[in-house]
This record gives sequence, C-alpha cells and structure tokens, in this order.
Amino acid sequence: MKIFSKTIIIVLISSICFAEVYSDGTNPTQWQTFTSDKGVISSENGAIKLLGNGTRSGYFLRLEPILAGATTIQCRLRYSNYFTLYVQVLTTEGIRYLTYYPLDNANLSRTGRFLPFEIGKGSRNGEWYDFKRDIGVDLAQQDAGNRLLEVRAFFMRGSGEVDDIELLSENETDLNSQIYIIGDSTVHNRHGKHNGTSLEMGWADTDALGSEMLTLSNLYNEARAGSSSKSYKIPRFRKNDWEKTKEIIRNRDTNRKSYLLVQFGHNDASTLAFGTTPTKEGENSFYQELEVYVDWARDNGLTPILITPVEIRSKVAGENNKRTHQINGGDYAQIVRELAVDKNILLLDLAEKSWNEYNKYRDTNALNRVFSFDDDVHFSPNGAKIVGEWVKELICDSSDTNLCAQFKP
Repeated sequence: MKIFSKTIIIVLISSICFAEVYSDGTNPTQWQTFTSDKGVISSENGAIKLLGNGTRSGYFLRLEPILAGATTIQCRLRYSNYFTLYVQVLTTEGIRYLTYYPLDNANLSRTGRFLPFEIGKGSRNGEWYDFKRDIGVDLAQQDAGNRLLEVRAFFMRGSGEVDDIELLSENETDLNSQIYIIGDSTVHNRHGKHNGTSLEMGWADTDALGSEMLTLSNLYNEARAGSSSKSYKIPRFRKNDWEKTKEIIRNRDTNRKSYLLVQFGHNDASTLAFGTTPTKEGENSFYQELEVYVDWARDNGLTPILITPVEIRSKVAGENNKRTHQINGGDYAQIVRELAVDKNILLLDLAEKSWNEYNKYRDTNALNRVFSFDDDVHFSPNGAKIVGEWVKELICDSSDTNLCAQFKP
C-alpha cells in the first residue's frame, strides 16, 4: 500500500498517536546491505523485496528522522523461509539490538547487546504477517533497569518482502491506574507511637508516597509490620494478610491498569520460623517465596514490580553504610534482582538507592536524626516521606511511563 513518508497525528479519546512511515514499498534506494552477500533490493507490487542467499544476506533501513518518544514499531512481512529481524535502539546503557526470530519455545538467551524474542513460526508461512512490538516493554523484559531513548534502524536477514514500516509514539496513559503494595514495617502505613513518643511510618504511607500520588485513592498499601515474604502468606499468622490482599485485588476495577509492588527482606533474615534463606532454591528460599507474588500478579492481570529492601542505617564516620542485607550466607537484595531478571519484570533498586543516599551522612546518629528516632530500621514521618520520594524517583527513572504518570510532576 502506497503511503507517502510523513508524520501523521491521530487524535483518539484520551490518547494522541504520532506515527512516522519509513518504508511504504515504493523506494528501494532507502535500503542498504550490511553483509558481504549483498543480495538484491527491489520494489515489487507495492512492497520492498529482499532477495539474496537466505540469512547470509542482510539489509537495513535507517529510521530517520528519529521520532521522539517512539515506543512501538510495526510493519508487514511475507516470508516463506527463516529470517531474523533486528531493531537497533539507543538506550541509557548504550546500543541494543532487539532481535526477533520466527520460532516457538526455543528458549533463546541474550548474547551481549542482542536481546532475543520469539514471534512464532506462523510469521514465515508465506502469507503476510503483521508485526507490531512495544519496544519499551521488550527492552524492559530483557534488560531490566535499562531505558529506551531512540529507535534508530531496522535490519533484516533472509529473503522475503517487507512493507509499511512505521514507528508510533503513543500516549495512552491510564491516569487512573491502581497500585497495590505489600511488604513489611518499612513500607506500611503508620501504626502508632515508637517507644510511646514518636509516630512510626512506612514509605508507602498516605503522607509519604501517597502525598506524591495524583489520586490518593488509587494507592492500596497492604504492607504489614513484622511480615516476611513467607509469613505474609501463612494462614493464621499476621491475620492471613495475603489472602485478604488477594480478595481486595480481585474486587478491583479490571478495566484499569493495576500494579503489585513487592518489598520484603528485613524480616526474612530472622532465624524464627517465618524467616527465609537468601537462596534461589531449597527449603525456605527467599526467591521462591517472592516468586509466588510475581506469578499470582501476572496470572491475575496485574503488572508485578519488585523492590529491593531499603537498607538499615548502620554507618561509622568515614566509612560507607554497611550492606545490611548481606546476611545468612547470602544477599537478600541480590536475590530480588535475580528474580526480576529471571521473570523479565521491572526492578526498583531501593537497597542501592538508600545505600548511596545514607552515605551522604556522617554516621548512624546523623542519619537517625533525619530518618527516624533511636531506631536504625524504621522511619519517622520525615524519613518516610524522603524514602517515598526516592521510590517515586526510581519509578520515574524506569521504563514504565504509565506508572510514573500516576504521580505529581
């Protein structure tokens, strides 16, 4: 189909879509080869025809001008044989190649800057196939913590036809998304006086993270003091919090986007029956206890997000704050990071953020004057608000622009 290359603005209800068409099948001179097996590039029946020595022949199209904020790429493909499609992007960590294969269940693994994805064998059945991917989401799944800056080029290996290559910059933000949070006392809402004098508050309190929300009623803080990743779901312990939280989530408005944020680790280091070990496998594995929340969230239509546990304040003058979650022969924060990578989900590294921020203070006493009282773990209202601001910062530095949009600028 012939579409002259131009920028199109489509106004939708609650969204604006900017599209740039880069190849409409009429101009083969836009394309170049990048392999020694040059192949032939031509235009036939309104599509670009790439004909060479199978995947030994490679072709590319520069996506210029760059469409600011582009997050989605789409095109039409017609291939009868094996091919590989690459999208070159610039990220905060440098160049990456999102690589798409016409395969099913191949258990592909990342190789350096090349991030693999399967699009199914049906994409090479000789019929026209509509290819459309959210580049930002794909990048986040394979390269947690990295952020998309620009989509730069389109590469193909293999002989076939390509048409209507477009980039889309879509603003379909759901400003009414629901955010559910589970965790321990460093997260929970205020629960009374500390030592009978000062109010104790977690970073997800209504006056902490909640004060940053555009709509406070969309924040559901279901964290409970004293909980570990294990005890939060044990029947008859801590009032069986996980079952109650699941019931609250099941009653949500399913037409709205929903998130489950998870931060455990402080009480997991306990030697009591509800403690866990900082391991990926074995009895009482912290990894496996957290995995329950991630899998349930996905199975029930929520986006799970893992948060490493905020550090305990333990600093001697002239030294860095201790890495307080490196205990019991492992590292609880690192286990959270590994699970986020394995599950291809967003990670908010609050452990690293808090460690860096705590190192700006002289010692534990100086930290506690700002963040707490005589307690190295919990937060005063002032401390909770500061940490809540860190969490918002981590969210808005991530690839999830929709989640960031739930907060005040």
